[in-house]
Formats: sequence, C-alpha cells, structure tokens
Amino acid sequence: VAYAFATACGIQLSFANIGWMHAVVAVLVLLPISFAGLGVREGTLVLLGARYGVAAPLALSWSLLLFAGMLFVAAIGACIEAWSFLRGRGR
Repeated sequence: VAYAFATACGIQLSFANIGWMHAVVAVLVLLPISFAGLGVREGTLVLLGARYGVAAPLALSWSLLLFAGMLFVAAIGACIEAWSFLRGRGR
C-alpha cells in the first residue's frame, strides 16, 4: 500500500527504499509523542525523502495519503462493529 500510494503521488523510489522508510515511520508513530502520529509521520517522511531527492510537498502528500488510508480502514471496521452492535440490540 505504501508503494502504491508513493507511486500515485509521483514518488519514484524502489520498493525496498519505500519499505524501509515505511518501517521507520511505523516505529516512530508508536512513540507517545503525538496524536495518531500526526506530525511525526509527516516530518519523518519529509526528512527521509529529502535524502532521495523527494520534494517536501510530495513527501507530505504521501504521508497524508497513508494517514487517510489508515482512517479508511478504521472506518470500515467501525461500521462493521456498529452494525454488529445494532443488530444484537434488536433481539
């Protein structure tokens, strides 16, 4: 998913580079220093992307797209849980 989103943003990096960058971001987002990793994810991808010549606006858009993808998956789970809860109340 990270590779597909990077390609969609116009970032031309190898699969391996995107993989290790995403792994670093995943570890740093786990630190309890921000809300939902906002700011940490963006800053990390901008800094790491700069080493490979990725423009800051592209890295920022890639980061926000990753966050939106995570929220989309969470929303699907929330809908499933809400449907399950409401279906169980009718009994």
